[in-house]
Amino acid sequence: MSDKEQEMRVEISRWCRLRSAPVFIGDYFLADGHSEQTINAAATFVKLGGRYYACTCHHVQDIADKQKVKCEHGRVTLRIMAGKSVLNLSSFRLDGLQTVLNRPEEDDYPIDLCIANISSHWQLLQREKGKEAIDLDDWHEPLWEKIEMGAAAGYSTHGKRRTGKFVETDMPLVIAESHSQLGPQTREFTMRSTLDEPHGIYFSGMSGGPIVGCWDDKYLPIGFVFEGEPSSPRKEASIYAGPNDIFIRGLLLTPDRFAGWLDSISK
Repeated sequence: MSDKEQEMRVEISRWCRLRSAPVFIGDYFLADGHSEQTINAAATFVKLGGRYYACTCHHVQDIADKQKVKCEHGRVTLRIMAGKSVLNLSSFRLDGLQTVLNRPEEDDYPIDLCIANISSHWQLLQREKGKEAIDLDDWHEPLWEKIEMGAAAGYSTHGKRRTGKFVETDMPLVIAESHSQLGPQTREFTMRSTLDEPHGIYFSGMSGGPIVGCWDDKYLPIGFVFEGEPSSPRKEASIYAGPNDIFIRGLLLTPDRFAGWLDSISK
């Protein structure tokens, strides 16, 4: 890798980290604690119409819902940590826990995404974590036909560690070749590469993270991760990916698509 490529990789990694965060699954009141064993995925922050949203995959919320059924109190939620503050993506009412994440549809078909309006909490994320959002109010359309590579980021469930009172999670940046025809009408796309040797990166926990398209010395956001392989060191190689492979599926993001998702939620 050349010095220029390494500099671009560092820049993209920083860009993705500023616009995303780990999202953890656990008790609304932290009764089960917050540790290296806490299950996590990723949330990506998006701005449209002056409002701020946290986006993650629906299958992550589905995991929380299944745990909620199994536990005695039913207080399982998705949460984002902001320093010593906790941003629960749910509200606790007299009739129990209600998620504020909503699943959008396209042509009456639910997609693997959940969206929460976090505008009232955005200053907290800015102040405590220095977060920014993918600004769809000031969108620059990528040169779709020139995108040959994509970079996906998320927060691995493997290798989390405790530093003082905080749990740290690695954010791998995974670069692979685009294997889809990209454009504003694309709904889902695939990235795939095979390396010369095992890379040791696992996609469990990266669902909901941002994907940027890369060409020349430029890059712009193009979507969210909703599937990746290999997922875990404990899982045998799938038909899509072995230890040398990178396989990523993403949902394409544009202002019009995001506005359509929001419209489907509000109906």
